[in-house]
Parts: sequence; structure tokens; C-alpha cells
Amino acid sequence: MRKQLLFLTGALLLAGSVSAQFRFQSNEGIGQTYKDTLGTYSFLAHFNTTKNVTTYNETTISFAKCQTQRGLQVKVYPDETSTTAVEAGDFKCNNYGSNGNPVYVASTDSLINIMKKHMALNATTADSARNQYWKPAACLFDVVKGDTTNQAFGCYPGQYKRVEYGFQINLTGFAPTTDISFTMDTYDAGNTGLTASYDLIVFLGSVSAANAVDTLENFYVTGSGKKVVKLAKELGIDSARFNTKVYIHIITKGTASPIAKDSYDPIVIFDDFMVEWGAPSWVAPAVTSGEIYNQGGTGIYSPFTVKENIGYVQVYLKDKDRVSSLTIINDVEFPPSKYQFLDSAGVFANDGSGNYTVPVAYTVTRSVLNQESGNYSDSYLTIPAPAAKTDDDIMVLMTFTPKTSDFTERIEVNNGVRFWWDVQTKGYVGLDKTTLRTIRVYSTNGTLVLEGATQPVTLFNSLGQCLGTFQAEQAARGLTVQPGLWLVKTQEGAVKVLVR
Repeated sequence: MRKQLLFLTGALLLAGSVSAQFRFQSNEGIGQTYKDTLGTYSFLAHFNTTKNVTTYNETTISFAKCQTQRGLQVKVYPDETSTTAVEAGDFKCNNYGSNGNPVYVASTDSLINIMKKHMALNATTADSARNQYWKPAACLFDVVKGDTTNQAFGCYPGQYKRVEYGFQINLTGFAPTTDISFTMDTYDAGNTGLTASYDLIVFLGSVSAANAVDTLENFYVTGSGKKVVKLAKELGIDSARFNTKVYIHIITKGTASPIAKDSYDPIVIFDDFMVEWGAPSWVAPAVTSGEIYNQGGTGIYSPFTVKENIGYVQVYLKDKDRVSSLTIINDVEFPPSKYQFLDSAGVFANDGSGNYTVPVAYTVTRSVLNQESGNYSDSYLTIPAPAAKTDDDIMVLMTFTPKTSDFTERIEVNNGVRFWWDVQTKGYVGLDKTTLRTIRVYSTNGTLVLEGATQPVTLFNSLGQCLGTFQAEQAARGLTVQPGLWLVKTQEGAVKVLVR
């Protein structure tokens, strides 16, 4: 049945866009509330509008259009295979990637009277067909007749049967602390005497067959009363999986009654979409979203070492509650005097003792020159999303060409909370030259090998911490070390070696 449902929703699925989710902000027009309480966030779409209900008199109609803040849509089709939706012109809410305009009405009867009035007022113009009463209309309805303080979102289907609702919530980079919940109810039983069955399809990440979590057939049958939906519970999954874009599609083929202008199927309404989440944060540097750390180079220097005239700068990052990937972007990698990422052995985690010796998996995407514009694309380093919420304490190594004066270049860092860092290094005088005469030092297969030493050798990591002193014979056989930059001190002097 899933393949058939996916086919039926083909037109709906194509309506998705990059910014199609509910905007996390409060808005009285459509009725939604967003709260940020000390890093705990909540969103509620309750649809209780502050607008006055739509009214009309002998000569005019005052439409109460309640502009959405994206994230919801409804489409009604003339048959089971059509990809072109039908709608009344003043009641559009057909694309959750844009701001729709469901109209606030008191009841179904009031809505139909408004549509008929519009037809009468415009009988001699092209607008007479704009809001024909047998066309679908997206609305906010008073949940209880006469109570103007409580509304819900739904669609009068007019004479048509196939109705497809879509909702999108984007929690990418966040850690949900509750399930996504909402209510679904039958607002009006219609006048066919029949019931309609709705199916639920949920996608995570993007809308595709591969990303469909499940299809729940007969998820709701009209006339069965209010349904309180806990989405993850319904799907049998952990709500932690909602740390991405969540697409909720609820669809029906309608009743089996024939299409007729004075006939309409049951109307369902949706209310109280709610979710709470926590966001990752930066511990060191202790920055917030959009901040520029050490802007312009204010003397917050990052440590670095130099080997054979190549600088290796160390950038330390600590965060909390990361659930998405962590990216570091070098806006323009070229010219090569800017900071550049290492293809391997460039990210290490704290081993618990203050030493950054634990290799961290990552990928690097290099800049590419656009031959037409002459510009380079961004270069970026990506640490994959963890399987579960995690706290990072890492060191990132980048190379650069040392200068005799202070050197500052900007990187962009994003773990779900994005900030910029003007990484600054002090000027360097006396570029490093290898001074060893008879000792050969090299790395192979994760070991450091020193050939020709006659006295003990001492190893220091990139932070200057001593790993230990080793006999010459032991060093000749190879010292097993973690990947990274190491300082080797011998009787002839010191040399830096990068172990990959």
C-alpha cells in the first residue's frame, strides 16, 4: 500500500522547499508561540488568532486572512490521479514553503454563505468564479460555535474528495526533549452521510521513498472523535530521531459519494502542534549564535608550531549536546597563506588527561576554482553527526605559512550553533630548519623511528607535554604514538615530526 500512497501524494511531495518548515517565532495572526527559556525551546501552533472573524453585509465582505509562518499546507484534487489542485482564490494555503492565508470563519455554514455572497457580489465579473462555494477553502474555524477564543486549522473540501495535508518541522541540529504532538478531530461530518479515512506518512530529512519512516493506513476515521497524536509513539520510534526535518503528510481519498456541488465530505481540523528541544552550545570558546570570536584579532592567540617552514596552528573547541555534524569552513582556502585543513591526522579528542591524542574521524572538502567567475568554493572540514547526543573536547590542526608579523584569518564553525573565529597567531622569527646531522627521524605505520641516536631521546606532544624518555635502541625499533605533531629531542637537537 505504501507505493500507492506515495503515488497519490506525488504532487504534495513536490511542494517541499528548503525553508518550508514552521518558523520558530511567535505570531498572533496565525496563532503560534515560540519560547526560549535558558536554552530550552518550545513551539506551539495553537491557531488561536487575534483577528476578527470574517463578516459580510449587503455590499462588502471583510476577509480575515491569517497569514501562516510557513510549515503547513493543504491541497485538494479533483480526482485520484490529478497533480493540479483546486482551491478558492481567497482561501489559499497550498505551499508550506511560503506564507499561506487560511481565512478565519465562524463555521462551515458561515463559510458557505460567505462564498455564495462573493459569487453574488461579483456575478457580472470574472471574480464570480474566484470563490465558488463548491471549491475547497483553507480556514481557521471556531472549534466550538460561539467561542471566538479557540480556533483550529482545517479545509472545507467543497465537492471534491481527495485531500492532502502537509506539515513540516525542522529540528536539524537540535535535540528534541519531547515527542511532536498535535490533535486531529472531525469538525463537520459533512452532508454525504459517509465517513472518510485518513492515512499518515512521515518522512525524515527529505521527502523520498527512502526516507519514509512509515505509512499508517486508516490513521484517522472521521466521526471517531478527537485524536491526540504523539508522533514518535505512533511510529514506534525514539523521538530523538526528530533531530532533522520532519515531514508529516495526512491524506484521504474521501468518501465514496458522487461529486456534486451541494455535497461535501467531512471536514477534519488540526490543533496544538507542539514540540520542545534543547540546542547545542559552545563551552570554549563560550560564544553564542552569530558571534565573531576574537574579531579582527584582539590578542587571543592560538598556539602553533613550525616544521620546515610550515606552521601548524592548534584550534581548541569544546561544546555540549551536539546532535548534528560539526563543520569548520575556511571561506576561501586560496591563496595558500590562509589556514588549510589536513587530509588526515588533523583532529584529536581529549583523552581525559588533558592530552589531545585520540584521533577523530572527519572528512575534508577542498576548494574548487570556478573557471567562469574566477572564485573558489568554500573549503570545509566535517565531523559526522554522532549516534547520540555528545559533548566534544577536540583540537583541530590547520597549516599555514608563518609570517614575521601577527597572522589572522577567519573560519566559520557550526555544530548547530554557528559562529566565526578570527584565528590569530603571533609573528614568527627564525623559521625552523632541521639541524640533526647523523640521526634520521621519520614516521611509518603510526610509529616514530630514530636511526643513529646514541643517547636517550625525549618525546613531547604539540602542547609541549612530555610523553617520556626512551633508550636509543628502543627508538630505533620504533615508538608507537598517536597521530599528530611530535617534538623529538636528541643529543644533536630537536626536530618536529608529523605522524599520520
